[in-house]
Amino acid sequence: MRQRPIETKEGREAWYFEIQQFRVKLGTTYASIYDSLPHELEHYLDDADIRAKDAGYRKKQEEFMDDFLDFISAEIRKEVLKEPNQASEPTSGLAPGRGSL
Repeated sequence: MRQRPIETKEGREAWYFEIQQFRVKLGTTYASIYDSLPHELEHYLDDADIRAKDAGYRKKQEEFMDDFLDFISAEIRKEVLKEPNQASEPTSGLAPGRGSL
């Protein structure tokens, strides 16, 4: 999804089509965690048109997504490597922020 070109109208239409499908999956398969996802993710999903026009905004959103995906990957690795009987520790937040979008 992140690699989809959004510079053209057709590219943005394809982006938003994929986002609709992704939102369905978020609302069903991942419904239990949806409310804990950072609000900036919603902006990223909704703002392809702005990213296409504003390089600074695009850079800021891409940095957020890089940080968010790094955080999620690290959390998954911790869960996979955890001892089988070890209790899961709650996290204080899902991702380090670079400020609000």
